[in-house]
Amino acid sequence: MKNGFRLAWVLVLWASLLPAQTGFEPAWEVRSVVGLEQSAASSSDSRLTYLLDFFIDRALGSERDAANANCLVWGNVRLASMPVQQPGASVGTLLGNLAGAVTLNANELVQSAEFQTGLEWRPSRFIWKNTSLNRVRTAGLVVGFGASGPLDPKQSVTLFNAPAQTAQLFSTFPAELAAQGFTPSNPPKYLAFTTPDRAQFYRQWMAGFRISTFDLKNLGNPPATYTATVGQDELVTAGMMRSAVVRFDVFYPLPVNQGGLNFIYLFGTATVRAGPALAGTTPLFLDPAQAGVTGSTPGTAVLVSNGNRDYYRIGIGVDLVNALRQLKIGLKSGS
Repeated sequence: MKNGFRLAWVLVLWASLLPAQTGFEPAWEVRSVVGLEQSAASSSDSRLTYLLDFFIDRALGSERDAANANCLVWGNVRLASMPVQQPGASVGTLLGNLAGAVTLNANELVQSAEFQTGLEWRPSRFIWKNTSLNRVRTAGLVVGFGASGPLDPKQSVTLFNAPAQTAQLFSTFPAELAAQGFTPSNPPKYLAFTTPDRAQFYRQWMAGFRISTFDLKNLGNPPATYTATVGQDELVTAGMMRSAVVRFDVFYPLPVNQGGLNFIYLFGTATVRAGPALAGTTPLFLDPAQAGVTGSTPGTAVLVSNGNRDYYRIGIGVDLVNALRQLKIGLKSGS
């Protein structure tokens, strides 16, 4: 994951070196957003992380720019840090600390990763130009596949004291506790919940449609996009390819720009299992373990939690490519 983070930064810097004059029409659309993201699965605690989201959309064929192409190839890499530990800090303060995020330890900087790639096809009749509003709106079919990298099990351990009444505990995790030698007469003292130690990423594939709105006045601005797909995602269905999964992705530039270039973006993802609703279970309320307890403390039962829940992500960030382009424009105009 550390190598993936370095590669993403190289791509960002390379993209920023492209010509930055007014009216520049890139042969492909690229965005690189650094920001804050809140994510959570259903009925679970949310986590706030720093992230880098790099998206590239290249036109295929003779068409130069992504706004008018009928066929495109696209790719997306998303890297997230360990949770931000700054209780009470405002979003503005945390965004102001984005530069400080690069000073995190390497094992904290990238804790999870996701990549996707695929094709988009737009019939010519679904490319609408509106010169009075200076925009192009497109609708196309998308197909793709990808994978998500799970957290390091050692970095994602959550420790609790075992409940005094163990009946519910042993009815919920009978096989796991028995395999570690715990019985109702010899219950664990502590519980360590963690992610599975997988040899493979969580795989995913999807097919659906995407609506994009491009800015004709400055085609260097990434478009607003709305994507809805149906497919499968092992991260949502307990590590196995089963059941249909519906996914919604939104990327929206706020109407705040400098020199025609947008900088601040809102984005979000919702992933929902489309099969029959699973019956809810009685929650197991636990108290956090005291300081000094680890996953290897004697009397600790390690319980693996496979992802089997819907989840969402929502965030705000700054586009580094446009920020660096604007900086270069300012340097040229000042020289």
